Amino acid sequence: MRLRAWANSQYRDWMRRRNPAVRGTLSLNGRRIYILPSGAGLVFALMIFIILLSAMNYSNSMAFGVGFLLGAMGLVAMHHTHRNLLGLKVSGLGAEPVFVGDTLRFRVRLENPGRRPRHGLELDTSEGTRDRCDLPPGASAVVFLPCPALRRGPFRAPRFHLACRYPLGLFRAWSPIKLEMTALVYPQPSTAAPAIPATHGDQGHQASEHSGGQEDFHGLRDYRQGDPWRHISWQALAREQGLTTKLFAEPLDERRWLDWESLAPRPVETRLSVLCRWVLDCDSRHLVYGLRLPDKTIEPASGAAHRERCLQALALFPREDS
Repeated sequence: MRLRAWANSQYRDWMRRRNPAVRGTLSLNGRRIYILPSGAGLVFALMIFIILLSAMNYSNSMAFGVGFLLGAMGLVAMHHTHRNLLGLKVSGLGAEPVFVGDTLRFRVRLENPGRRPRHGLELDTSEGTRDRCDLPPGASAVVFLPCPALRRGPFRAPRFHLACRYPLGLFRAWSPIKLEMTALVYPQPSTAAPAIPATHGDQGHQASEHSGGQEDFHGLRDYRQGDPWRHISWQALAREQGLTTKLFAEPLDERRWLDWESLAPRPVETRLSVLCRWVLDCDSRHLVYGLRLPDKTIEPASGAAHRERCLQALALFPREDS
């Protein structure tokens, strides 16, 4: 077992040196493509050996002809399997952020610049085949490389194999690929978070775009992309005054501060999990909120961009084991 582990380690190190990580677009050349007989190919070779052995034993010219014909078919199949990958272009398109426990889906773009179709392309990892596709001449396709998000923070795309067994399945050609792709994994939202803390501060009112009470109407402003439809002033639109959005008055104490120190003495990951839940809840309720961390303060705001900024700050918070 130790010898096998050592051999696997040496093989992986050699592969890393020979096929380093690539930024941008990778074009597969002959140096990057490897090919070996598959299980079916080994059985096929054994069958040819038995046929030729029998032909020599019985001096049967017909058996010689069959053996040589099958051997020629195997050689042609090997050539086509290798050529099926040659010249393909591979590039990484990244992945959308997810929460711990979800699955990252790295997007990999495959492009066929040649004039012949490419069949049976497979995206393989150490856990097995993840995605398949065919590429007509001059076409491109996006395949997905799923990875379980088990830890918070930046996640680098793993090394994978672009492989094929076309046309007869007698050989497997593959190219080990490592693309420079990094995605962000947010903390897992807590399922037992305390209530969102209320802000203790000044009383009064301010203009808000997200408060919902009609009795707190404050005024109108021009419509901006992303404004909720329920806040659009349809009466003003009917009077041909253009598309406008209603503003409402919001108490200043509705500005929430999501404070790291308020969660002491919980562990680091538990605090981040609770803060993540608070950020999501504040965003779903259209509250104006800010985030205080030991190394960073994000001023109160609202909206999708503000939510992403807060979640990124939580994801990039230093780990205890780093």
